[in-house]
Amino acid sequence: LCERVSYIPTPSLQCLAAYTVNDDGTRQIHGIVGLDNWSSNSVQGHIAIENPFCARSLVKATCQYAYDNVRKILIGQVSSKNEKALKFDKGIGFKELFRIEDGISLGDDIVIMRMDLDSSCRWIEFKDAA
Repeated sequence: LCERVSYIPTPSLQCLAAYTVNDDGTRQIHGIVGLDNWSSNSVQGHIAIENPFCARSLVKATCQYAYDNVRKILIGQVSSKNEKALKFDKGIGFKELFRIEDGISLGDDIVIMRMDLDSSCRWIEFKDAA
């Protein structure tokens, strides 16, 4: 994850991974999400997908985990030059909040994105209060 998305982990990092176990017992990671910068209402997510077949289940597990841990907002940060990641994030429900112009390098903005973990989030299974 850290190499793939140029991420420096914090002590609060928690990861969810989609993987298979090979015949020799080693794990083949197909996708991973790192959650950190936890506040009382939000958490920042970092995602790396190697195998697109795991994307839906990994996104669902991530949203459910954040929601179950009483977070209402999932925050993403993407390079404006990473069109594939921007398309993916928007496709799973993130909305662009704003851009920090030239935040990464000249001509490469930091795009701040948000997903609300509420009844509009298609990834969460809400449990009845009764």
